[in-house]
Amino acid sequence: MCPLSNHPYLQTKMALDINAVFSVFFPGVLPPLADVTSVKAPPVSLPAVKEAIARDTALAAAIAHRFELKPRDLPMVILFNDGVIRDISQLAGGNPFDNTNTLYSGFPDDLEVNEKVERLPAAPGTEKFYDQYDRTGNINCPTLLLHTIYDQLIPASMAVIPYDNMVHEQGKQSNLVVVYTNGQGHCSFTPVETAGRLICSGSGERRYKAKPGIL
Repeated sequence: MCPLSNHPYLQTKMALDINAVFSVFFPGVLPPLADVTSVKAPPVSLPAVKEAIARDTALAAAIAHRFELKPRDLPMVILFNDGVIRDISQLAGGNPFDNTNTLYSGFPDDLEVNEKVERLPAAPGTEKFYDQYDRTGNINCPTLLLHTIYDQLIPASMAVIPYDNMVHEQGKQSNLVVVYTNGQGHCSFTPVETAGRLICSGSGERRYKAKPGIL
């Protein structure tokens, strides 16, 4: 249900990318990422984030749109991301994220963003933290992914699509079914909505899979 099914590094690095970009457009609101990853900075102030966004809602909306967010969710996501970055850095024994080669695009001035964004190299040895959780797509039993149409924390484009590709590369696509509900938030499932979609996916809704042996 709204799973961390892609490579965990890629999904969690999105937290760092969003906050890094936010700091370019709203400098001084968030603590430096170098301090966050070393857990030296105080937690993000949600009122300060909301106040900054209120000063330029159009710019905040552009950031939200780039990362598949609704503008109203941006403050909470910024706060959530701060916790993710801190928690993982502590568990990994240092900063595991590396955005030194990341290209940030989709903004009014991409060159300015990439020149100003804070760049961090990963601390040596931290890559082992993610090795224990990585995905392969090699599923040997029937697997169901249930996802909402809109998820402010784990968008389907980041979770479902890459995992579906992994499973397909392993030739295990017959073991995977993905079902979407019209939920508007992370794991925003209602019993009626979820049951209705599952019933529909099992009867009456045609799904097409590649014919074995044609790849």
